[in-house]
Amino acid sequence: VCYRWNLPMSMRMCFYPLVGDLVYGFLGDFVDTLSIACTTFGVCTSLGFGVQTINAGLHRLDNSIPIHEDWQVGIIWVITAIATLSVCIGLQNGIKNLAVFTFALGCFTVFNVGYMDNTWYLLNSFVQSLGYYIQYVIQIGFECDTFQQLNFEFQGSENTNQLWGSGTDKLVSRLAGHGLTMDDPTVTYGSTEAGFMNGWTVFYWGWWISWAPFVGMFVAKISRGRTIRQVVIGAFLAPSTFTFVFLVVFGSLGIKMQRVTELALHHQPDYKLGVVNCTEMGYSAGEPVSVDALALKDAGYYVLACRSYSEHIFDIMEPYGKQVATYMHVMILIGITLYFITSSDSGSYVDDLLSANGYDNPPVLQKIYWAVTEGACATALVVAGGSNSLSALQAISICAGFPYTFAVCFMCTSMYRALLIDQKDPSIMDKSKFSTTLFDFCDAFAPPSSPASAPSVLARVKSLVLAIFAPGLAIRKVADNIYNDSYTSVVHAVGSSVIFYSWFILMCMDAPGNTKNVGYYYALGWSLFMIFVCWVTFLRSQIRGKYNIYGSEVEDLFCALVAYPMTLSQLELQTEVTEDMVKATEVYSS
Repeated sequence: VCYRWNLPMSMRMCFYPLVGDLVYGFLGDFVDTLSIACTTFGVCTSLGFGVQTINAGLHRLDNSIPIHEDWQVGIIWVITAIATLSVCIGLQNGIKNLAVFTFALGCFTVFNVGYMDNTWYLLNSFVQSLGYYIQYVIQIGFECDTFQQLNFEFQGSENTNQLWGSGTDKLVSRLAGHGLTMDDPTVTYGSTEAGFMNGWTVFYWGWWISWAPFVGMFVAKISRGRTIRQVVIGAFLAPSTFTFVFLVVFGSLGIKMQRVTELALHHQPDYKLGVVNCTEMGYSAGEPVSVDALALKDAGYYVLACRSYSEHIFDIMEPYGKQVATYMHVMILIGITLYFITSSDSGSYVDDLLSANGYDNPPVLQKIYWAVTEGACATALVVAGGSNSLSALQAISICAGFPYTFAVCFMCTSMYRALLIDQKDPSIMDKSKFSTTLFDFCDAFAPPSSPASAPSVLARVKSLVLAIFAPGLAIRKVADNIYNDSYTSVVHAVGSSVIFYSWFILMCMDAPGNTKNVGYYYALGWSLFMIFVCWVTFLRSQIRGKYNIYGSEVEDLFCALVAYPMTLSQLELQTEVTEDMVKATEVYSS
């Protein structure tokens, strides 16, 4: 959009096909601010994890270097200093050259390990793992641990996050009141850990999404002149394939080492539950203590399941002998450090662009500011988290990624609309648009793109207030415009009002402070609200059809669900339009 429509390179412009000139106001500022926060916290999370691995690598090379918070803070600022220098030099001379060298070093390390170990095993593993991925990506993509998470309700623990409608008073307490108890579902059904989704799936989901604005902006910046197909192949498929190689090579070596130790220590793990008894395998606090475990250590093999995650990549290099292992440790340590430096400088570069509204050459001081800010945030997470720094890093990545999940959904819709416009598709070129938008309030109800015939600010404020507190009146006006029948419009107004106010009353009846609370009023209330949402969705689709407005029933439903007051106000003001409709693509003429 930025290149083809001659717009500034900024994340807010992703939404230009969707909301038009509103991106130049508060809404656009909010998007860019959120993008900066996601980029900063996403890079900080990676940096926080990276310094722990780098610290472990330094300790492996020199035992006098402790695995300590002070060293990790120092590593963060060394990386920050180099990243600052790189981003100040610029994209072509600094960031690009450093990234190319890091990529070459990574390739060399993978090839080196692949040839030193059982190459045939690694090739087999790559083909097999890729096949499994293709086979299960859809199935696992929809996996939600449904029955495992049901154990939160069955176990009735007060120390876990209760999912909606699964409080202990709903089941466990009720059974206890009748003198009944429940067995442990993890024993009865052999269930896996109920919190697995939180610690892994949700965490990585948040972490990766928090990188979305950073990676997306950076890929767009270096992709001028390329087609969408070239970007998909060169920036999505090729890097994913290369990542598969990395994961398979090092992951397969880890699995091989784990199996060697299990066979040598004569211990059979619980594959069903994914549990290893480290005490029986001669480990304590992540270190070998038994005679056999120490002998395996001398041979270069560790029980990885009992080791700290930051040690794993260094452990799998030990079987090649002391000299080779030391050489590989140095190579891996340099590679990890450079990878995090390239991540930090690229993240700082994107923050510079966003905070400068897309200006290609932000001031040097601003570049330094964002690079230092990322280092400071990572330092704060490591120091404040203390021994629980891993939990702090997980929490910040989830918090950063959650709001951007919704933004990504809007981006997909916006991109689809932009492609339709560029292709001159009749489905949008022959359509009109609403006289107002849902987010006009972001520009004080007077966006720059409003036509001269648009409703006044006062009329918009009155309409929105009416839609919030008396939606039935707005619905009556909309229904009257659709059916041109006063009786039908009154039925719509009365019916929707009864449902709307019943929702509010039932929610109040189920409030925690209500001594007469008998429960489940909220369920009936939300059910009525969903009926109200469907009602508004139907009216919006009818108005779109009457005025030949671009959109879909899915958009109608989403608008009614998350912003019913703005949706009703938009519909009401649309019924007052007496002049020719504005084309859906008029705001995109630039």
